[in-house]
Amino acid sequence: MSTDLETLARRAVACPRWRWMAGMAAVRQDADTLTDHPSGFSFQASEIRATTAAFEVCEPEHRFVEVSLLLNGKTRSYGSMFTTHLLPDLSDPATVGCLAALVRTATGKPHLFAQFTLQESWSICDLHDHRSNFVGSEAEAWIEVLEETP
Repeated sequence: MSTDLETLARRAVACPRWRWMAGMAAVRQDADTLTDHPSGFSFQASEIRATTAAFEVCEPEHRFVEVSLLLNGKTRSYGSMFTTHLLPDLSDPATVGCLAALVRTATGKPHLFAQFTLQESWSICDLHDHRSNFVGSEAEAWIEVLEETP
């Protein structure tokens, strides 16, 4: 993941209203997509994708998400991973779509949409005004609104 996308992903997961949604792609924070298996071996997954929304076990800081992995072109079920080890893959279109749905739910404004301008920048709009500044990517525009949402 590029440094810019990693910075955006860290901003997203730091938001109080952030949550993992089924269908979001993820990368490991500590080792890109290197994944440790409970049996002791490690492998390189080309894709980690949440298959369920995050859920808590015992305490809020112990949040898990069920995941599937893409290994050598085949999807494998992996089980669950701590969400503290994951960042959203903002280069994945489905993940950006989930982020948009998350922002619409968090703000209570189901009609928000992303707009690409002639100045080659992005903004989140509703039917009456711009909800965010003009920024360099659609993901960043959604994250700005999420950051402003109490």
